[in-house]
Amino acid sequence: MRKMKFLKLSFYTLSLLVPLLGRAQECTGSLCGTVTDGETKEPVAYAEIFIEELSVGDVTDDEGKFHIHNLCNGTYTVSATHIGCLHIAKKVTINGDSEVSFELMHEVIELKEVLVKETSILPNDLQSQQELSGRNLAAARGKTLGEALENLPGLNVVSTGGNAVKPVIHGMHSNRVLLLNNGVRQEGQQWGLDHGEEIDPNVAGKITVVMGANSVRYGADALGGVILVEPKPLRSEAGMGGEVSLAGFSNGRMGMASASLDGKLKGKLPLSARLQGTLKRSGNLRTPGYFLENTGSEDRDFSAAAGLKKERFETNLFYSDYFTKTALFEGAPIGNLEDLLAAIKQGQPADEGSFTYVLGGPLQQVNHRLLKSETTVKTGQAGHLSLQYARQYDRRQEFEEEQGDIDFQAPGARFDLTSHTADATWEHKPWKHVQGALGAQFMQQASTTPAGGLIPDYNSRTFGVFWLERWRNYPAPLELESGIRYDTRRIYVVRREAEIIDKTLHYNNLSGTIGLLYKTARHLDIKLSSGTAWRSPSVNELYSDGVHEGTASYEIGRENLVPEREYSTSLTFDFENKDGLSAGLSIYHNFVDNFIYLAPLPEPVVNEQGAFPAFQYEQANATFTGLDWNASWQPAPSVALGSEFSWLRATNRTAAEPLVFMPANSLRHSLTYFFGKKGRQEEAPLVRLTMENVLKQRRVPANQDFAPAPNGYTLFGAEAGATLHPGGQPLHVGLGVENIFNTAYRDYLNRLRYFAHQPGRNVSLRVNFIF
Repeated sequence: MRKMKFLKLSFYTLSLLVPLLGRAQECTGSLCGTVTDGETKEPVAYAEIFIEELSVGDVTDDEGKFHIHNLCNGTYTVSATHIGCLHIAKKVTINGDSEVSFELMHEVIELKEVLVKETSILPNDLQSQQELSGRNLAAARGKTLGEALENLPGLNVVSTGGNAVKPVIHGMHSNRVLLLNNGVRQEGQQWGLDHGEEIDPNVAGKITVVMGANSVRYGADALGGVILVEPKPLRSEAGMGGEVSLAGFSNGRMGMASASLDGKLKGKLPLSARLQGTLKRSGNLRTPGYFLENTGSEDRDFSAAAGLKKERFETNLFYSDYFTKTALFEGAPIGNLEDLLAAIKQGQPADEGSFTYVLGGPLQQVNHRLLKSETTVKTGQAGHLSLQYARQYDRRQEFEEEQGDIDFQAPGARFDLTSHTADATWEHKPWKHVQGALGAQFMQQASTTPAGGLIPDYNSRTFGVFWLERWRNYPAPLELESGIRYDTRRIYVVRREAEIIDKTLHYNNLSGTIGLLYKTARHLDIKLSSGTAWRSPSVNELYSDGVHEGTASYEIGRENLVPEREYSTSLTFDFENKDGLSAGLSIYHNFVDNFIYLAPLPEPVVNEQGAFPAFQYEQANATFTGLDWNASWQPAPSVALGSEFSWLRATNRTAAEPLVFMPANSLRHSLTYFFGKKGRQEEAPLVRLTMENVLKQRRVPANQDFAPAPNGYTLFGAEAGATLHPGGQPLHVGLGVENIFNTAYRDYLNRLRYFAHQPGRNVSLRVNFIF
């Protein structure tokens, strides 16, 4: 016990050494330089500088200068592009603060070797962002998307046990958080708490989370934020390559294998392509005292991409097939009312259970397929036009608790959703210091529920148009942005099994945003963003009436729900200097009128299937106020300290009480030591210790839950990583331990916390080989 207190005290002491504001960074290098005209030697303004491997860049100012921060040491392909000039790329080695210059030649001059990379470098978003890439993304291999993002400031996960987790941004999740998979709005049965994000994180080269309402650019519903899952760019040079990733975890005895193969043809048809696949399997998870029966999973995922790039246009095809089976914890009783109340009082299963890979009922089986086609064409000297079409098919089957082979049973519930989306976006080049985009988006959906009847069959059509502009005039420190969007949505509700509903619903409204960025002379950027957005109620919120197998609960909708309207404001400070300190603070205050939430009913529902905790969709005016910080300080070349904190206060203004099921406040600290002379390079061997402290959620409305909020908890973790070069090819190896001391705890956002603890210690080994 004394050892635990000493470790906590040590980590808190270290955190006080770090300014308690900031954005954790492990890469402090930079690249600056100038772009000039190859004939006149005059500076070239508004040239786009792009680092291919990192998908980051900058735009030159009126003096032809650019500056890209937060780069890891290494060798990269850096390209420079400008309207009317030939594109040029160079291999640049970054070691700390580095420089490079470009001379652009006009298109009438022929060059024998030119790497073409036409990528729009739009201004940075004015809202708070978090990014998972590079080494941190590699350390998350084998996890679900929600688990991979969980440790970013301002993010949490809501869970129904096992692998059924989904991300929460500033207290919002499900339909209020949009997921863009390779530029396509991911559409599935995302309304359910037990419905995880149906995407293989191994396809990602970078994952970006944009906090706050983003409805103008990405569409209505994005009240909480947007998660952008971006694959690595297709191969730009002729030849072949790829990578293999392996991961193993002790808890659940999970194993994962993922591989990709990239290639590009030579000659007049420079076609690039990629094949990628993942296999993953895990068994019953274990808490510090017992196994969680029936919590295994199986994943089989595949994706393919092809692209053709010419001087004036680029076209790409992408296909993915995601398949998963997820067993659901069988310790949540559904026998009768007495069993339910006794299980909540006991708080854990009656026996210790055992390990198995066998997946029994209750179980979810999900198949999501995506086909995307996108073409980008230059529109003269003014900009470029992007046209995108995507078809998605999602089938979710939920099997009840029965004996026998689950593959030969009829599902107790089945949801089929087919979505067609079409997007057209025109992005124009700077004109009188203004750069922006106009676009239109269309989506048509058909949803059927052949079994179960929890939600009715329906068809919907959504259409939206937007206009977004940014003004910036280098070297002026001020940038301004504004945007407006109009959406209309029609939903035709057909039937629920034999019950004919035959009702048409219409929703339409405006969204808007305005923001500014001010760059001070002392390494500080200030961002202010304000806007309004709306979200129409979804079919499950309006018409749910039945047992939700995945959450072992009974859900009831309300047909008279009206659209939500959000008024949001955020203020962000980003600081970085050359002494190894980076810091940032994001403060937000959001009003949401007619906020829709799932409220516990005072009494369980008892029917022929058993007894279930009951929940009904309610509506109230709400306020979300909070802040996120994260900081990183490098007191020595081989040492890095990190600190993060997230605080949220969500209030039901209508009832003058806290909102139910909101994330608790949390802190996270880290100490990293880098070995060797490379210091903090991306490939430097490292050892990292972490401590996560989640406080007890004390803001809980009275008489609105079946059990009190659990106590807070503190978890310790460790990670070690190194890069070897067998045969000259990089081999990344990582070893990690979560919950080192096997602490028993419950999380407030886990809907199965009434019946069981969270999983215990988990040791992982990851290997990634690039060839």
